[in-house]
Amino acid sequence: MRSIVTLVLLLSTHIASAHGGAHEPASGPLVGEVIDLTCYASHAGEGAKHAKCALDCIKKGNPVAILAKGVLYAVISSDHESPNARLAPFAGKQVVVTGEQSEKAGMHFIDLQTVVEQPAVKKP
Repeated sequence: MRSIVTLVLLLSTHIASAHGGAHEPASGPLVGEVIDLTCYASHAGEGAKHAKCALDCIKKGNPVAILAKGVLYAVISSDHESPNARLAPFAGKQVVVTGEQSEKAGMHFIDLQTVVEQPAVKKP
């Protein structure tokens, strides 16, 4: 567990520096991809091609995040229940997530309230 926390902290610091420092948390719903942080940090695991691996890792209890416009939001639950079971069906997919957003020590968080799959954009 300690190594996962260290990994998350290092990753958030890297992302903050890559974007020129801290960002204000976005307001309103987040639209982004459900990823598992371990694969994302260790081998850039993201996207549909990585969905099965992400699902397996999320089911194992690896930390989950939303990648929204190049910013990672670690998903937390103020009721102290793991958000993994709720997010696992969306691994590697685009979703719309609501919840209180915050930033502490350069890390972005979202306290998961609702999650739905982002409807596909129909081409004219």
